Amino acid sequence: MRGGVGTVATKEEVAEEAVPPSQRARHVVLAGVLGAAAVVEFLFVTAGSGKNAILTVAKFFGLHAALLLIVQLTLAARLPWLDHRIGMDRLTVWHRWTGFALFWVIVTHALLILMGYAALYDMSIGATFLSLATRPR
Repeated sequence: MRGGVGTVATKEEVAEEAVPPSQRARHVVLAGVLGAAAVVEFLFVTAGSGKNAILTVAKFFGLHAALLLIVQLTLAARLPWLDHRIGMDRLTVWHRWTGFALFWVIVTHALLILMGYAALYDMSIGATFLSLATRPR
């Protein structure tokens, strides 16, 4: 309640106090991640398909890797608003599990890029890797 002794709280004030700050912070984080995911999905759908199906899936994983990286940086930033409401211990656990997911999404993205270009140019995976990793002559 915002008033002093003897004041009556409004319905809005009671409802606002019924949601703990940690729960509200979780909802804000979830809404932010879902909003960013919606933007990523919009970008994927509007960008069209790649040169082949494998490269299209690789693009999907690449966009989601960027999203997970943004989440990683946000969790590790020690934002005071999140730190006070959720706690650094919980944010660190979320950061850790997001890191595992990010690692595997990046590995999948890289492998799919290699496989996609190997299929596109009818080359081996090794030759495709060397082709992508070296400067053109």
